[in-house]
Amino acid sequence: MTVRSDTFERSCEHWSDAGRDEMEAFYELARVDYRYLAEAYDWASAFQSLANRKSGVRLIDVACGSGKFPQALLACPGVADLSKTPNFKLDYDLLDPSDFSVREAKQALAAPFHAGSEFCCTLQDWDEDAGLYDIAWATHALYCVPAEELEQGLARMCNSLSNDGFGFIAQGMRDGHYVGFYDQYLASMADGDDTPYSDGGQVETALKKLGMHVQTRVLDYTTVVPADRPQLLESYLQRCAFDDTFSLKEMLLREPLASYLASCHDQESGEYRFPQRVGMTLFSHTEGGLTLRDAKVSGVDLMTDEPTLKPQDREEEISGEWKHDNQQWWNQYMASADNEIVCASGSSVEKNESPEHLESLPKMADLQAELNASYELDPLAIMQFNRDGYVKLKRVLSPGALALLRQEMETTLRDDLGENPKLDFRSGEMMWLTNKIFRQFVLSPRIAEIAAALMRVERVRLYHDNSLAKEPGCGRTPWHYDAEHFPIASNNICTAWIPLQAIPQNMGPLAFAVGMETYRLVESVESSRFDMSYDRTVGNVFAEHGVDVDDGPFGLGEISFHHSRSFHTAGPNNMTESRMVLATTYFEDGACVVPAPTMISGDWRKFMPDVGAGEPIRSRYNPVCFPREG
Repeated sequence: MTVRSDTFERSCEHWSDAGRDEMEAFYELARVDYRYLAEAYDWASAFQSLANRKSGVRLIDVACGSGKFPQALLACPGVADLSKTPNFKLDYDLLDPSDFSVREAKQALAAPFHAGSEFCCTLQDWDEDAGLYDIAWATHALYCVPAEELEQGLARMCNSLSNDGFGFIAQGMRDGHYVGFYDQYLASMADGDDTPYSDGGQVETALKKLGMHVQTRVLDYTTVVPADRPQLLESYLQRCAFDDTFSLKEMLLREPLASYLASCHDQESGEYRFPQRVGMTLFSHTEGGLTLRDAKVSGVDLMTDEPTLKPQDREEEISGEWKHDNQQWWNQYMASADNEIVCASGSSVEKNESPEHLESLPKMADLQAELNASYELDPLAIMQFNRDGYVKLKRVLSPGALALLRQEMETTLRDDLGENPKLDFRSGEMMWLTNKIFRQFVLSPRIAEIAAALMRVERVRLYHDNSLAKEPGCGRTPWHYDAEHFPIASNNICTAWIPLQAIPQNMGPLAFAVGMETYRLVESVESSRFDMSYDRTVGNVFAEHGVDVDDGPFGLGEISFHHSRSFHTAGPNNMTESRMVLATTYFEDGACVVPAPTMISGDWRKFMPDVGAGEPIRSRYNPVCFPREG
């Protein structure tokens, strides 16, 4: 038998009839944790895919809690409808050390989930049947498994999976609220003997040690407690620590917990805003077992397999908000390009010249100095930007700085998206939050100052960064303008497009329709993100009106800035090397979110957390980049 920690014992006391009231108060805020997990993947297709290969699907819910995750899944499109599918059966087994939790979770199940076997034990003590399960998951469930027992417990989950099954674990990261708060609680309130929570990073490490194929992404969001709900705040925090012996007043007085809580307190609104970071980890015995469809995690092109929307549904879908992640948005978006359009880059595949060999990459201090230094901007460039909607500037960045960022981007995109060759356009965003090299580029005063000068404004904030890799053989990027995509109520928005290598014409450089007002020619063209009609029509209108298109190559160190009203496209990559670009978008400080963002804006809430429609944009993810504050 395993040794029980005080952390574990307190958690069991809370998962009981005696702790029901506090549990319900906690879930008033925490229910959304499970909704985000349910919406992050195409669960219905994963269930159906397994059912197509088997007579029945079997699932184990580890540390099942009170069944909030299956409840969230049943609210997702397609999951409940599986009960209408002939011969579909999904047996749902439950495991938890609390018999109260097993009973609660069982009551939460509904078709297509059919209650199966019950195991009242810890994961570490589970006597699993090898290869029995098609799916094994644990959602916000393994915090109280001590780090030294984590690998032992996860080994049981892995052993229970069939060769073509997959596992899923959602676990808070150490720099997110659930684990971070508990660390501060232990340092402030406990006697020093309690066991820290295990975190998502430790889960991923243990699974890799066990030889599993592992893919992880991190989900960021914020839990907000209203200013007028102090009792709710106290109950929520007590549940986060499984300890109702300490009051909110005591928490606000004990250091270092008091400082942590103060950092989460919005003095202006009075709200408490707790930043959540959740590691979502897929694992399987084989790479082919990672069948849960989410392009950002598994490398599967979600959009190529999704059912086509009926024409009557399209208007509703476009007017609604985007419900998937940004990689899926790009997959669907690139599919709307008409690749029959002839581009200047031609169609033959060429080998790219080897990049210039650098003796060494720049040190961090040298990189910072370069990215902080002002660029000598020609006044004629400002005139061109405001006349033509874009400008290309030479020698903005050094070859060494670009080589360093390209190396980081290659590594990061490979780690995030895997090696799957089906993805011919790879994207990443907000990498500046976790990578110090990306942070230097994205928040660079040098780049932001150029953006501010071109727009003739005094202060600019960051909207978001995008890492974009157009792989060899990838087709065109459709005609578009960013004002349609950015949910920002401002005319002063521009994007710095920073190639990390020289881009000859055959690699698909960004191409601009010349003229700030050119967009007016196609204002009446109906937007479509479900076929090629919009891209084709815009191209035809520009040709009919003789619009000049600047599709020239980019030299090494040359970058472009384009206004949000500038129409642009890009040709296919017919080289043998990835075309890698960092795109950073800036807007004038003081702008607000538009009243009604749509799916065309992608995952905008991720870029502007806790900012509602119509509200000023000044979240922690939208810092002022120029002038540099502090």
